[in-house]
Amino acid sequence: MEGQNVLVGAPTASGKTEALAAPLMERLIRQLDRTGTTRQESSLKLMYISPTRALSRDLVRRLRRPVQDCGMSVGIKTGDSPDPDLKGDPPDVLVTTPESLDSLLCRHPRTLRELRALVVDELHLLDGNARGDQLQADLLRLKQVVKRQVQLCGASATLPNGDELAATYLGEEAAFVHTGALGDGDHRDIEASLVRAEFLEEAAQAIVKIFRETGDRKLLVFANNRRHVEELTALLADREILKDRVYAHHGSLARSERLRAEEGLRNAPAAVCVATMTLEVGIDIGDVDRTVLVGPPPDVSSLLQRIGRANRQEQTTRVTCLQAGRFERQRVEHLLECAARGELFAETVPFRPSVVPQQALSLMFQNPNRWIAPRPVWKRLPPEAREFIDLDDIRRILDCLAEEDYLHPMEKGRYAPDTEALHDHRYGRFHSNIHDDNEVEVVDELTQQVVGKVRFRREQEEKLHDGEDLALSLGGKTRKVVNYVDDQLIVRSEEGLEKSQFIGRLPPRYSRGLARDFGHYLGADPNTMYLEPADDNFLFFHFLGTVWGRLAGDLLREKGNLRSLGSHSAFYVTVDEPPVPGLGFDGSDGLTEALDDVLQSNLYEYVDLLGSGPFAKYVPRTILARWARRAVDIDGLASAIERADIVEGGIL
Repeated sequence: MEGQNVLVGAPTASGKTEALAAPLMERLIRQLDRTGTTRQESSLKLMYISPTRALSRDLVRRLRRPVQDCGMSVGIKTGDSPDPDLKGDPPDVLVTTPESLDSLLCRHPRTLRELRALVVDELHLLDGNARGDQLQADLLRLKQVVKRQVQLCGASATLPNGDELAATYLGEEAAFVHTGALGDGDHRDIEASLVRAEFLEEAAQAIVKIFRETGDRKLLVFANNRRHVEELTALLADREILKDRVYAHHGSLARSERLRAEEGLRNAPAAVCVATMTLEVGIDIGDVDRTVLVGPPPDVSSLLQRIGRANRQEQTTRVTCLQAGRFERQRVEHLLECAARGELFAETVPFRPSVVPQQALSLMFQNPNRWIAPRPVWKRLPPEAREFIDLDDIRRILDCLAEEDYLHPMEKGRYAPDTEALHDHRYGRFHSNIHDDNEVEVVDELTQQVVGKVRFRREQEEKLHDGEDLALSLGGKTRKVVNYVDDQLIVRSEEGLEKSQFIGRLPPRYSRGLARDFGHYLGADPNTMYLEPADDNFLFFHFLGTVWGRLAGDLLREKGNLRSLGSHSAFYVTVDEPPVPGLGFDGSDGLTEALDDVLQSNLYEYVDLLGSGPFAKYVPRTILARWARRAVDIDGLASAIERADIVEGGIL
């Protein structure tokens, strides 16, 4: 109410949206009354930024009635929704996504001039990836567009570093207001059951047993990738007790399919929905009796978000954790313990230079004269980014875009749009830092409706042309491919179960802090690495986390300790030959040099692993390499390896 920038941290289902929206609306009404402005005056006054389209729809549903009762209007702008009339009759309150904010800044900056306040919902889902870096830059650009100082607010249920996030996104003076120690199990008791299920068939049996025997009739099941969602949905739909009661929900399904799942779970007295992280956030799916986790979630924050979806009006939340064996069980137990003591183990990555070419293109088309120069791009980067990205770097990135026919050089060091930029601007293709999976649309032959997207490889296209039968699973249903035309798969629904065609995305990074703490949970010495015999090879337990563990594994491969990375994780790598202390290097200098060589030879793999998004290919390799060294902290890894003893046994 005082106009401060505020980040609000509170448990799931505790009313964060209303806690921000109500006082912001009251303050807005007072401002309008004080200036004599009518509430019906056409201008955008309040904006809500949501990380997903589904959450945007849910926010509109929750905000529309109370905002209308205040004499104002609510609109939505996402890839799933038609754009409101932003030029002639913009809504007073707009719910949108970070990508649409970038589009507004680029295409309709004047629409934002009267904006009074902006809220970023579920901030933790944006922080730590290229979307969050882009949002930082766009919020700085917004301040250059609005007529007055805009009030910035944010909300999240899981914030391991709230003060830091408040300063990064909302400004140095932003307040962090929270209800207590975040991450302590939503301030509710957690009733967790751990059940072994090594295969998806066993997981389906366990879910059916819960549905039949516990009295929990509305279940939300979380799997860690789309393939498991599809296959598990099909397995469950094949059971008579769940016939017509099972839904799938993930990002590759069409909007109509996702809405069908959300509404089905919300309205049915008894149903099961299998989802990826798309339902972690607070979309209204009604009262859920129990969440079921198929495998350990990727981190503590994800665990809290998932279990927080059930029993939202009760003191105790019920969750069943399905795990493939003892090691997975220990991981789940550790995550539950971390949640109970409020430890989330965030791992920050420096501002990604891959955001620079995206911002340069957006800024160029924001300029009515349609040109861009290095300095305007550099000045609109966050202060942290300007510490290691200088004007010469910006110039080299713009030159790289010119080499790819996005820009062409002009006089006075300026650049204008070229063929590719004009094409992508026409279709709105440079507003997103979400990695493109090169998926194709799947269209139902009978209804002609798009049911989703899948990855379709060239070899699959060749098989189809050769007359081979192809089928895939989408939305929990088997679809036979009958044609491939105009980059669309034409399918026909059939009975039976077919293996999913989905290619899993890179899993979220497991922070080295969380991995190290897991080692401590297992009784591991922090300065010791462990070698466990396993069939014809060894498991080398390092507890270094995803990035350091991958780099150490790549170095072991270079030294001949393993033929390929094979089975590796944030905790161990499978090796053919036992490594020796220091991995055979005398001192950290040689080890640092060797690790740097491995990083450089596999640079783009690590750039992807660190979440750089689709525009990294327009950043010169030398800039990416400099950034990757900083992000990975090779000196720290070399020191950790050098001081670690290697012992046999002691973990499994």
